[in-house]
This record gives sequence, C-alpha cells and structure tokens, in this order.
Amino acid sequence: MTLFDCAPLLKEIARGKDGARAMSREQARDLLLAILQQRVSPLHLGAVLVALRIKGESVEELAGFLEALRQHQQNQSWTLINPTSQFRPVILPSYNGARHQPNLVPLLALLLARQGVPTLVHGVASFPTRTTSYEIFQALGTPIATSHTEIQTHLAQKHLTVCVLETLNPALAELVALRRVMGVRNSSHTLCKLLQPFAEPAVRLVSYTHPEYALLHADYFKNHQPTDERTIVLRATEGEVVANPRRPQAQTLYVNGQANEVIAADLAPLTTLPDAPSDRSAAVTAAWINEVLAGQRPVPFAIQQQVQVIVQAARI
Repeated sequence: MTLFDCAPLLKEIARGKDGARAMSREQARDLLLAILQQRVSPLHLGAVLVALRIKGESVEELAGFLEALRQHQQNQSWTLINPTSQFRPVILPSYNGARHQPNLVPLLALLLARQGVPTLVHGVASFPTRTTSYEIFQALGTPIATSHTEIQTHLAQKHLTVCVLETLNPALAELVALRRVMGVRNSSHTLCKLLQPFAEPAVRLVSYTHPEYALLHADYFKNHQPTDERTIVLRATEGEVVANPRRPQAQTLYVNGQANEVIAADLAPLTTLPDAPSDRSAAVTAAWINEVLAGQRPVPFAIQQQVQVIVQAARI
C-alpha cells in the first residue's frame, strides 16, 4: 500500500490561523479518502488534524470531505436504502446528550416513526456528565442496531433505527475516537453530524452552537448540497437537533440552493418546560416520554411544530 504524502498540503494548511491557505475541494476529498483508507502515516495524520483544528474548515474543504465520506461508504457497501416510497429518510445525529435540561431527541424520533417516517438516530453510547439518546433509548426498550443489516431491518419494520457511529461508519468513528488520544476535537466531529448514509436523497437535521458554524453551514447547504437533498438547520439545544421546548429556535430548510425559514424563533422570555421530567436521568426521561406517547402528557409545542415541518420536508 502506497502512503498518501501530506507534506505538500501541510505546507499550505499548517501556517497558523491567519497564514494558512485552504485546500481545494478536490484536495480535501483526496486527503480524507486517504485517511479513511488508512493510507496516511500516524505522524502526518496528527499534523493534518491539528492544522485543520487551528485553521478551521473552509466550505470547499467541507464539501470535499463530505464527497470523500460518500465515496468511501459506497466502496465499503455501507450505504443504506430507504425502505419506503412515501417519505425520504430522516437523519438525526445525536452526539452531545443532556447536561441541564432533558434530552428529548428520542421523543422526536419516536413521534416521526409513529407517522411512518423512516428515522435514523446515530451518535455515541455515552458522554461523561451527560445523558445520551442511546441511554434513553435503552431505558425505553428500543432495540439498538449492531450491524448494517439490523439498521435496515429496524427501518423497514419499525420506521426507526438507533445505532452508534461505530456501526454506521467505523472509519469515521476511528477519527472521532482520536480525541481521547489527542485531547482535542478534529474535523470528524463536524462530519459525523453532517453524515448522509442513504443512497437516496434524505432529510438531515443539523444543529450548530458557534456562530461561525452557522455561516459555514449556510454557505455549504446553499451552494454545495447535492440536488434534492434537504437539510433543516437550527441552533442546537445543548448540542442536539431537537427543538428547545422552553423557547423554540428558528429553523431553516435548505433545498436546491434555496433557504426558507420554516419555523420562526420565539423571542419571548425563557419559561420552564411544562410537565418536564423531574431530572435528566435516562430512566426518568424515558418514563416521561412513554407518558407523552400514551397521551397522558402533551407533546411540547416546539416539538409538535418540529415534527410537522420534518414530516412535510420528508414527504415524497
């Protein structure tokens, strides 16, 4: 196996935040493809990841990285198939979990599945000091897919599949795991939240916390998103893509270069969540979600709105 020589690229991207030059889309695609194929030496890989961490990703680099991800998942036969002709599949990345208020991503996913929308939730199993969607799904008794075959089966039979990134895309998961070795995040943490693993056009939910990522996402989804793909972008609720029940944030739908605000921000003062779980633990949150699904408690209005918008975007 011939190693990919990163030295020429490092001369451009490793000059610091102000002196570095961005890679072209093609260069970024070739670089990440080589990384995913394990054709980059550990020394060069560390240097590249730190350089990008300092420089930040340009929109051209982001587009190239996502092309590489798509090409690699096709090469590895990791691409998923939409099991229905009524709805596009919906993708809910969940990588942060609840720190202060309850994590209601599982409620959002279950409400979508109830309407027949094939829904994929992918993320991490655990996160120190936080309650993950994975842990809540376990408390709810929702089966966790442990192979691509199970991902497809759960989508077809239950309209909902839950898995960790290691199952969905092992190569990308290895890059994410380098945080434990290097002590800092790298570009893979952005890419896993933008992952589109289906062969057909899908609806992605993408959230951001830092303003610079709002600008980067807007540029990418308006100018580089593949035809017929649909993405709903919102400010994150504690890092997650679910609407904030306390104060709904604006949500923008990107389709074929057009951006439309489908939910306006609620600018009223913050309020407490009516009938909120008494704490953010997985068991308490799961019990509360079951009561909502059984009609014993109302669905928070912000999540009702979000479900309606997603179902409309997903309809074929």
